[in-house]
Amino acid sequence: MPKFAANLMYLFQEVPLMERFSKAQQHGFSAVEHQFPYANIKSFKNKLETTELELVLINAPAGNWEHGERGLAAIPGRESDFLDTLYIARDAALTLNTQFVHIMAGVIPQHIYRKKAEKVFILNLQKAADFFQRYELNILIEPLNDTDVPGYFLNRLKKATTILRNLNRSNVFLQFDIYHCLMRGENPHEVLKENIKDIAHMQIAGVPGRHEPDTKKSSFNFSELFHTIDTIGYTGWIGCEYHPRGTTAASFGWAKTYGIT
Repeated sequence: MPKFAANLMYLFQEVPLMERFSKAQQHGFSAVEHQFPYANIKSFKNKLETTELELVLINAPAGNWEHGERGLAAIPGRESDFLDTLYIARDAALTLNTQFVHIMAGVIPQHIYRKKAEKVFILNLQKAADFFQRYELNILIEPLNDTDVPGYFLNRLKKATTILRNLNRSNVFLQFDIYHCLMRGENPHEVLKENIKDIAHMQIAGVPGRHEPDTKKSSFNFSELFHTIDTIGYTGWIGCEYHPRGTTAASFGWAKTYGIT
């Protein structure tokens, strides 16, 4: 049966962040994810311990989010800033006992050639992988879609898998977001079957609108996808990274079969 983690940046926004842990637990989740816990490390650790929830994913700091930065790993000239984020991410991952750190590539300035950005991205990933390997931490890379994040360097699945397989690092994996996959017009069933060995984390949301993955309300049959996930033997977590149409509690109709109520 698929294992679902509540994304605390998206779900339970009816209550303050520190109250979302208990909400997730009450609704049947045993794991959560949160991209940027850095302003609340001590509180996060406290809540994880009291609720006995597992934190399965964080992002490395992604630059100035308010000013449109979406990661630094592929940005020429920002190599030093990127390396600084690795120390911050390492400390957070070790404190919060999570093994997966998503490293965002970044939105490439128009004057930067993609080949130059790709070279920087690969070198930064190699350095990050070697650094994290000392602490038994793993890296995730995720191709986003051009509609939601215009100009994002890693915007194609094939590019992500090619880079991944050429890195020659055992602790770098693919983060497979089914929402981004659908927005790119790809078939998630085929992607899963072809790349399951590289996938260490998944996320879901319905299309259009990034709402709950409800087969009755989305243009895609998620029930069939969850069956595919079961049959191919995926044992990792699936993050619920979606905006509920109404309240979070009312969005769980699709998940009752999986113990989320």
